[in-house]
Amino acid sequence: MEEKEIQTAMRLNKYIAHCGICNRRQAVELIKDGLVKVNGEVNTNPATIVQPEDKVSYKGELVSRQEPKRYVLMNKPKNVSIRKDEAVRKSVLDIVQPKYAEKLTPIGALDSMELGLLLLTNDDEVIRKFSVASAAFIRIYHLTLDRPLFASDLNIIKETDTLLATPFEIENINFLDEEYKTEIGIELVRGTLTQLRSLFDSLDYKIEKLDCMNFAKLTKKDLPRGWFRNLSHKEVVLLKHFR
Repeated sequence: MEEKEIQTAMRLNKYIAHCGICNRRQAVELIKDGLVKVNGEVNTNPATIVQPEDKVSYKGELVSRQEPKRYVLMNKPKNVSIRKDEAVRKSVLDIVQPKYAEKLTPIGALDSMELGLLLLTNDDEVIRKFSVASAAFIRIYHLTLDRPLFASDLNIIKETDTLLATPFEIENINFLDEEYKTEIGIELVRGTLTQLRSLFDSLDYKIEKLDCMNFAKLTKKDLPRGWFRNLSHKEVVLLKHFR
């Protein structure tokens, strides 16, 4: 768990890189070429320390540090809502947001009683990518039903490809408990949890427990219930290029 990042002084070339103009090495050349001003004066020293209150411009245009992108994975516990809900004591943002300066948005539709992996980020591109109803990416859920699932209904679920007038695709569905057949594993590729709940409701089953075990190939490994962590660089790269 990470404490809030406070804007601090930094070298001029690093500052330019944090403005999204180029990388640090390229920033050194731009600065030496006289394209950068600090407080209205051309500054050709890449090692100049820029204070938070300083005004920096590039080619005559004021620039500012971009907010760092954050990618946080949480193993959500029960009785915690995705967003503020007066009926629930805590939200995931109550737990996670105080540790970060950047405003995070949860991706997913887990309700307060549902469990498992939840991604939070301030990256608008990733939020859009995984929030649209037509998005195709792997999510693996462990469901507990109120009664055993009949084989005939299992086949109906497997063959459903449109639900609520929206594409819906389950890659795999299996019994996790062959004896009682109330424990179900589902690999959802396309569709929403609202659609999934609606499908089981239409067949007269109630989902008593839902636990997200895998989200876009992110797993619960070393992430106990109620904890959260930053994604590694490798995980962020995979997430951004996930198809």
